[in-house]
Amino acid sequence: MSPEALGGMVRAERDLAVAANVIDDLPDVAARHAYMAAYRAAQAFLFERTGRVAKTDRGVQSEFSRLVKDIPDLSARFASFLGRAYRYKEIADYGADPARDIPPDQAREALATARAFVAWLRGLV
Repeated sequence: MSPEALGGMVRAERDLAVAANVIDDLPDVAARHAYMAAYRAAQAFLFERTGRVAKTDRGVQSEFSRLVKDIPDLSARFASFLGRAYRYKEIADYGADPARDIPPDQAREALATARAFVAWLRGLV
């Protein structure tokens, strides 16, 4: 694994740990960190496959989708997770409406999926 990809995976693991630590008190923050863990793991995967880093959320999502579309063991929940989870980042970063807060059960689901997503990508990197 390249140093760049390793750095991305280390940051992904750090985001998972932060999410797990705050999930009960700050589900919005936990869900955001779950997204960031998946994003950083996807960046590491992209770097290993292409030698380039996509820096925007949309760039990572589209390039990731393009590269994994033919991977046979890709589950449906991983194929669309980055796009779905980006909504959590938007809510945590910009949402000022309490009615749009992320419910704790959704934050837990995002964290569980992000853990599996990161582990799956670690196996591919």
